[in-house]
Parts: sequence; structure tokens; C-alpha cells
Amino acid sequence: MTGVQTCALPISLLRLYSQETLDDGDVGRVVEILDRLGAREYCQGMVREQIDEALAELDATGISPSARRQFTELAEFLLAREF
Repeated sequence: MTGVQTCALPISLLRLYSQETLDDGDVGRVVEILDRLGAREYCQGMVREQIDEALAELDATGISPSARRQFTELAEFLLAREF
């Protein structure tokens, strides 16, 4: 990743974040706004870049194929999980 990208947040999201507490409905609205903005996909792309860089560095260590496979499987699980 070459730099930090920023975007203008919708006023509705800024208002929700400025509240001292959020109820379930507020949380649902935050998730809906973030989904519309593509936040999940953006973050998954960032994670993919980090995984690829980490695995490339791991290759330079001479780690065994079996150990590398275990690291790769763990990284892929963490990327794909939904919780």
C-alpha cells in the first residue's frame, strides 16, 4: 500500500459517530453506510496486500513448505472469516 486514502464521510455517519452511545438501530445504520461506501472491500484489499507482502517475506526465510502452507492457510482463514 502506497498511502492512506481518505474520503468525505456522509453527514449522517458523522452524526452517528458523534453520539455518546449508539443503540442497535444506530449500529445498523452505521453498518449500512459503511457497506454503501465499500469499507469492507477496501479493508479486505488492504489485508490481501499485507498477507501477500508477509508471505513474500516468509519465503525469504527458507521456511519449510509445510510451515509456509500452515501460515498461508491461517492467513486465508483470517481474511475470509465473517466475524
